[in-house]
Amino acid sequence: ELRDLKAVLRHFANPSGSSFAYSTGPFMGQRGLAVALVGPPGTGKSMLSNAIAHELRRPLITVDSATLAGDGRSFVQLIADIFTEARVQGAVLLFDRCESVVNKGNAKLPPLLSQLERQGGLVIFTTNRPDEVDTSLEHYVGYQMNLAMPDSDQRTRVWATHLPKSLAIHPDVDLDDLGTRFEITGGQIASACELVEQRVKSGSDAPVITQERAKECAHAQIRANMDELSVRSRNC
Repeated sequence: ELRDLKAVLRHFANPSGSSFAYSTGPFMGQRGLAVALVGPPGTGKSMLSNAIAHELRRPLITVDSATLAGDGRSFVQLIADIFTEARVQGAVLLFDRCESVVNKGNAKLPPLLSQLERQGGLVIFTTNRPDEVDTSLEHYVGYQMNLAMPDSDQRTRVWATHLPKSLAIHPDVDLDDLGTRFEITGGQIASACELVEQRVKSGSDAPVITQERAKECAHAQIRANMDELSVRSRNC
């Protein structure tokens, strides 16, 4: 699937490096391309967006859709300014958590789609709630990539990558056990490892990472995710 995505994006890796050449678009009428990255939180949507921009040697403009303010004429101007800035810079434009602005029946959707129609560059939409996205966006999305939860082997590798190298690791640390026991995302594992480092450094015991400490921090990520889901359900 990643190989297919690279093929889709090949147009934008143009050697001239000019913003104009990038922004002319791969399709008739200088229309650009929209890509949707779909998956649970922590599966690497934002990281992949950064990697795409880096691969294309283009700046990345990230818009946190949940914070887009304004209504009516003020929002129309705001969204126009965002797209104009992306064209001027020849940048990849990322709408993170896009369901906040392209959800069904949202009055902010038509002006965004109007700008998207005229955009010659690459626009990325990320979401972990695809069921909330208005179906009209599908007309503009040329490629969708679904990012799944990592399997146990992948989780083990993520643990190995993110456990802090600046601290000693006790012989009882079993990465295979952590990868198998905790069915969490790569982002949650990275956060758990950051928490491990914080707690070990702030504790009174010897600064050593133990299996129990790693498990404790993994459980903390699971509880945090459950709390977030609880808050979200109350707000629905």
